[in-house]
Amino acid sequence: MQRYQQIIQQPNYGRGATLTAGGGYTATCTSGIPVFADFELSEDCYDAINMIMNNTTDIEQNIAEVNLQGGLFELPAGELRGAVGATYRENELEFRPDHANAVASVVENPIGLFSASATGGYTSVYEAYGEALVPILADLPAVQELNLELGFRYSDYNTAGEVETYKVLGDWSINDFVRVRGGYQLANRAPNIAELFQPPTLEVVGFGPSDPCTILTLAPWGNVPSNPDRAQVQQLCSDLIDPNTDTSNFDLDPDNFTGPGSRGFFPLELAVNQGNSDLLNEEAETLTLGVVLSSPFNNPFLADLSGTIDWYQIEIADAIQPLDSLTAYEQCFNANGVSNPSYDYQNEFCQLITREPVSGGRFLVDTPYSNLGAIHTAGVDIQVNWGMDLADAGFGDPGRVFATAVLNVLDKFETQDEPGGEFTDAKGTLDQGGQFDYRLFADFGYARGPATLGLRWRNLPDVENAIATSQPDTTVEGAGDYNIFDVYGRYDLSETVTFRAGVDNLFDRDPEIVGRNLDPDNFTLASGQTNPGFYDVLGRRFFVGVQLNY
Repeated sequence: MQRYQQIIQQPNYGRGATLTAGGGYTATCTSGIPVFADFELSEDCYDAINMIMNNTTDIEQNIAEVNLQGGLFELPAGELRGAVGATYRENELEFRPDHANAVASVVENPIGLFSASATGGYTSVYEAYGEALVPILADLPAVQELNLELGFRYSDYNTAGEVETYKVLGDWSINDFVRVRGGYQLANRAPNIAELFQPPTLEVVGFGPSDPCTILTLAPWGNVPSNPDRAQVQQLCSDLIDPNTDTSNFDLDPDNFTGPGSRGFFPLELAVNQGNSDLLNEEAETLTLGVVLSSPFNNPFLADLSGTIDWYQIEIADAIQPLDSLTAYEQCFNANGVSNPSYDYQNEFCQLITREPVSGGRFLVDTPYSNLGAIHTAGVDIQVNWGMDLADAGFGDPGRVFATAVLNVLDKFETQDEPGGEFTDAKGTLDQGGQFDYRLFADFGYARGPATLGLRWRNLPDVENAIATSQPDTTVEGAGDYNIFDVYGRYDLSETVTFRAGVDNLFDRDPEIVGRNLDPDNFTLASGQTNPGFYDVLGRRFFVGVQLNY
């Protein structure tokens, strides 16, 4: 429809029209569109308003492996067990875009459509590993069992070379009711075939501060009067648009540039995500320490009570993930004071940015998979399980009630955009995919014979907008506290047939609005949108189903 509108709005309803857009996209229409006259539509007109494509992706994987495991010999505390194995694995990817997707007339950027070229790649790896379960102590005071789990893996990738990983884990059972566990693991991951060779894919992503070249931006490092480097920012914006001319709409009045047309404040961006064959391995060090508790009581109200508490700390170096479009702008615009102090448009991050040559507005940002600086995260996982047979508790009911709660409490989620750069903490914000202070999931139910009825509860606390990671004083809002409930039931008609039904979003909870900005002093009023990854957008809905097991 967008293409049709652009063609028909041309003189003579598009006859002889040639339309161009940023990125080299072009559409032509020789005949024009027959509105008041009857004639045959020319082939290029048809191609300009129609797109039927057949892209083909072939992925082939071959695996050969051998594994041996079993008891080795007896130690004073028990049997020493081990496992060894070897693996060869290869993956091959080939992507063939439709001819139209590679060279067709395209004058706009519909989501999911981007001029692409064929791509392909191949990875292979030889691996060998060994593991051992070593009993250290047993049947001693305060030591019912003490075991060590040791592991080592050697890998030889055709892309990443030789890699070694290992783990040392401990498990200490004090008695029947208390068990302590924890350890250290070094993991080393080579980039997978998609991260290496994925073809360009156009995505619409969040961009909280909006265009930093406009006066409407919320970025303090952008084109705003309070920025002491505003003149350099304006020159950088002009160079990003076209370093050889100064004739764009931005250059006409950079002190009052609000963006192309009536777009104004627009907290979204077009990003082109694609593979990167120069990726290095990412390495992660993990420390864990936890305790498993079982009820020591015989009372029917407490006998079936158990829980786990686990602390974790994970540090990832050279983390592999797509570069964030906002990060590219921040680094290009010297937001941290060191990434581009000369405001040179030839800076490596600036080269990822494409802007419209006439309007001066944003067009897209290349966001290839990259080895970013690091990710440091830590937190606590807590799980509590409880159940009770009602007859044992004196209720005279043969049924059983149960409850499970799972809580993750985040201590930090720090990221580094590039090696040696500063860390920023995304905890409590929607940055880095959403790093809530905590997440709570609970399940309550009643079971009797073949029937089960349950209630699920999910709670997410209030959270700040993603932009708050770099701009703590931002007026762009995040989201409020969010609770959603589901009811479900199942009935086992037989050993092979199960009937199930339920209601999702029982109270028809509206999704939270993210990105609302009601601060008139910034001239950037915005009504916001939601985040369907966390907040239900479908409303109350019912389901029924039958499951057959053979």
